[in-house]
Amino acid sequence: MKLYIAFAAFLVASLFVAGIAQAQTTSDIDVVLFRQDPLPAEPGANFNIEVEIQNSGNGQADDVSVEINPKAPFTLLSGEQKKVSFSSIGGQKSARASFRLSVDSDAISNSYELEFLVKEGTSTPTPNKILVNVEGVPKLILLGITTEPGVIEPGSDVKLSFEIKNIGTGTARQVELELGRNESIIPTLSGGKVFLGDIIPGQEKIAVLTTEVALVGDIHRDERTLGKTDRKG
Repeated sequence: MKLYIAFAAFLVASLFVAGIAQAQTTSDIDVVLFRQDPLPAEPGANFNIEVEIQNSGNGQADDVSVEINPKAPFTLLSGEQKKVSFSSIGGQKSARASFRLSVDSDAISNSYELEFLVKEGTSTPTPNKILVNVEGVPKLILLGITTEPGVIEPGSDVKLSFEIKNIGTGTARQVELELGRNESIIPTLSGGKVFLGDIIPGQEKIAVLTTEVALVGDIHRDERTLGKTDRKG
């Protein structure tokens, strides 16, 4: 009985030591984002992604390959190498690989998964995913200005309508239109300012200002007064 217990204890100890030895010589490959340029990526534009292939195990990883598997809204640029290979990556060591991609022009601002298939030796490829930040940039233009009444008399009140459109790829937030300083046009309401709120890509909004016209002449707007936007959207 005592001999059996001693033998069982010896067997368990041997298995434990073998497990430690195996853990100390096992490779463990992961793909992580190292750099994205530009950050964030913009819809309709190209960007570069650099990943780091990390071996967090203590054993050497041999015959390592990393294949990018882009899905919408990403496309690998023509001529770019889809798969990169490394003869070996030592324990607690890393290697890097870069890829050039484009973003679909209709992509909305968001964080998207980008998949990589990692293979070591003859093993089955395993998917690794990283997050890529895509964010549009707003661009506001003035489509036109209309007046009411059409015929303006000096000293009369005139309603000015400004038609504004966001032709950019991101939402323009907290947009405010302010009438530029002009001795011939005197705002009578709202201090010459109109708050339009957010304007999403492709959206048009109309800002209306009521003014008193002291002199009849060309009515124009100061481009510097259109704005108060950020790049989030």
